[in-house]
Amino acid sequence: MRVWAERALARYRFLRGLDPAPDGLNDAGPSWYRFREVDAIGYLHVGDNIGAFAPAAPLLSALEGVESVQLTIDSSGGSLPETFALHTRLRGSTPTCTVHRAISSSVLLVQAAEHRTIASAGKIVLHAPACAIFGTGPELRHAADELDHSLNQQLDILCGRSGLATSKVKPWLESGMTVFTAEEAKQLNLVDEVLLNPSAPAGSLLDRLHPGSSLPVPDGDCRSEGERLVFSFLRRMGEIPVRDRLKYVRSIGAYAFHHSRNLP
Repeated sequence: MRVWAERALARYRFLRGLDPAPDGLNDAGPSWYRFREVDAIGYLHVGDNIGAFAPAAPLLSALEGVESVQLTIDSSGGSLPETFALHTRLRGSTPTCTVHRAISSSVLLVQAAEHRTIASAGKIVLHAPACAIFGTGPELRHAADELDHSLNQQLDILCGRSGLATSKVKPWLESGMTVFTAEEAKQLNLVDEVLLNPSAPAGSLLDRLHPGSSLPVPDGDCRSEGERLVFSFLRRMGEIPVRDRLKYVRSIGAYAFHHSRNLP
């Protein structure tokens, strides 16, 4: 507990801009994934900005000796090429996936699992691929072709897994952001099961702080021993002024999530 508390404090001081980034945290924020292997079983949590600041290659290498992956997703999406590569690796070796929030490209990772579960308060959000580019006419046309190709890949994965027709799914992608509740996602076969009380996701913590304060809710509202430890530690520190409240909560939430999973 002492070592864990020291790591949490180091992360807090980094987010305040007081110290350099601790080990495992770069200047742009936490890595987009957390991975641990135990007896050929991989435990993978995918967060925001897939492929940003850290490519998927090291994760793909770490997965080489893994027979089965337990996947959890609480992500706003990210790079499609990195997502496609990870989806290919996870397909056929991921018996379960638990979704708290799957937005953009991260929805494709959900489809790699044999049994897809989602928190009752979770969301599935779809949209077409997009990019920003500055260049000549041929370069812009090439980028547009790449986007069309990526859209077709998205459709292949979504329609192939859900059994839905392309004519039904394509308008969801091309009409901007299409949001589905957990129950709607289940009805459309984008997931298989809705969980009423899964382990708390990192993203949910933002809504569970007292309004106008960085202090979390009382122990009675904690959903796991891991969350209780996190919140107890924060309360001992007292009121905390933070530079970026969303980044702070997500960082603390990642710790709460990690310690609530009861990994071996």
